[in-house]
Amino acid sequence: MSEAFIVRRGGSGGLSAGGAVLHITAPAGSTITLKKGDVTVATLAAARGHTNASDTTLADWYYAIVSTNYGSWTATAARDGETASGTVTVDSNKVYDLSLSFGLYLIRNGQLQSGYSLYGNNTISQESDHVLAKGGSGTVVFCSVGPVSGITYPYLIVKASDEKINNSTAKFGITSTSAYSQNAWLAHQTFGVHNQEGALSWHVDVSGVSFSTDRYAALGLELSSYWLKITDLYFSRVVPT
Repeated sequence: MSEAFIVRRGGSGGLSAGGAVLHITAPAGSTITLKKGDVTVATLAAARGHTNASDTTLADWYYAIVSTNYGSWTATAARDGETASGTVTVDSNKVYDLSLSFGLYLIRNGQLQSGYSLYGNNTISQESDHVLAKGGSGTVVFCSVGPVSGITYPYLIVKASDEKINNSTAKFGITSTSAYSQNAWLAHQTFGVHNQEGALSWHVDVSGVSFSTDRYAALGLELSSYWLKITDLYFSRVVPT
């Protein structure tokens, strides 16, 4: 979707030749604070709401920076006692996108995040823009990401861009092992959406799980030919609406 920039002008001045724009996306209702180095420069109000196929809880903020103020900029989002920060180095006349989230991501924008590994003996793999979980007819497969420990978020959420699940039992949640076991589930949800394209999302309440180094976020899919293209896998205090 094309869009015009809506810039909240402040101490850095307006758009000009040699200028740049910070485009910040964060949960709706957040307060955004901008710092240049250690100096607080501005507190921003949201320019507009932001909608995508599966998440209508985001908003956008814009801020113009003239060339004389290039350097390291940090944006902090705050809401309901939670904060999230990100830093960019501004050094040219372009738009700098910065996405802030209060969640803890294992997979973000289709990319496995640092500190986590994929488990599943060729059943789960990193692709160009998603993590692919896959299997074959007549098999029991287990795709895991982790390990995860010290988690205090109450929800585990998975988002997918495409899926094919035929006549199977598909489970998603937290397990006590990275390999398949009928008794491995500590918390899970069974889902059965079949052969859909477009954004899909499932969540499971994990508030009752005691997280340690032998805990994994897992998908268990039984007796099916299937795939699941995962774009995001993360822990959150809220469930996307």
